[in-house]
Formats: sequence, structure tokens, C-alpha cells
Amino acid sequence: MRQTTTTGPLQSGLHDATSVPEALLPIRKVLAIRGIGRSRHYEDVAAGLYPPPVKLSSRCARWPVGEVLVMVRAAIAGRPEAEIKELVRRLESARTVSQAA
Repeated sequence: MRQTTTTGPLQSGLHDATSVPEALLPIRKVLAIRGIGRSRHYEDVAAGLYPPPVKLSSRCARWPVGEVLVMVRAAIAGRPEAEIKELVRRLESARTVSQAA
């Protein structure tokens, strides 16, 4: 009997942010990981409940895989909204520190 395996964000190595700390995900993958729609996702970004994308050009935005996984872990842990907003601020702050270095 042949055993089949599924592939997806968690089966393709995204479960270990340390293995690809600089990888960037397109919106469709972020939405698939979060299990929500585009409108809700951007509402969360506007409300400070999710980090904004890294703009690579005027028409290209991506999310760092490590940030996506940190946010998933926070959601699974049931962190309160205030804690999520602080986490988003810290993630954004870490981006500017990394870019300046």
C-alpha cells in the first residue's frame, strides 16, 4: 500500500522559522496559513493586530515567515488583543533595527 503525504505550509518546512528566517511569503500563503480571507487580514493589519507586509516594490508585498509563525503561535496561545498589538509593534521595530544594521 502506497502512503501519501500532504504538502502545505506546515509540511513544507515552514514549521521551523529558524530554517528559513529570511523567507518571504506572498499574501495567498499567509491567508492559507491563517485560514482567513483577504479583507479580514487587511482589517487586522489596519487595526495593529497583524504586522504589515514588507513592500518590495509598488506592486509586490510579502510577509516574513518568522513573523507569520510568531503570530500563529500567539493566536493558538489565545493572547489578548493588547498583547497581540504589542507583539506587532515589537516585530515592526525589529524590522527597522535589522534594516539599519
